[in-house]
Amino acid sequence: MKTIKWLIGAFFFIGMPFPVIFTNQPHNWWYAFVGMASAFIGSGIIFGFSNYKDRPYHFGDLSENPIKPKINQVWMGFFISCIVNLFFANMF
Repeated sequence: MKTIKWLIGAFFFIGMPFPVIFTNQPHNWWYAFVGMASAFIGSGIIFGFSNYKDRPYHFGDLSENPIKPKINQVWMGFFISCIVNLFFANMF
């Protein structure tokens, strides 16, 4: 069951709704919102929705220990997934 959940999250995380759902439709402005929602859902399924509560203020957090920065994986995954999803949104 965990593998199926991860595969569903990866489906949204890497932007697969666009090639699967929107293949033969003209390009629309609302694809950007679908891409961001897909990134949010994919990151939440893979990394957990409860970790969205921590806001991404200090990605590097150089004040405590510059060698071991505190990075919230959910937000970083969301930003990376947004780039991938918006790339696919412009392709299809």
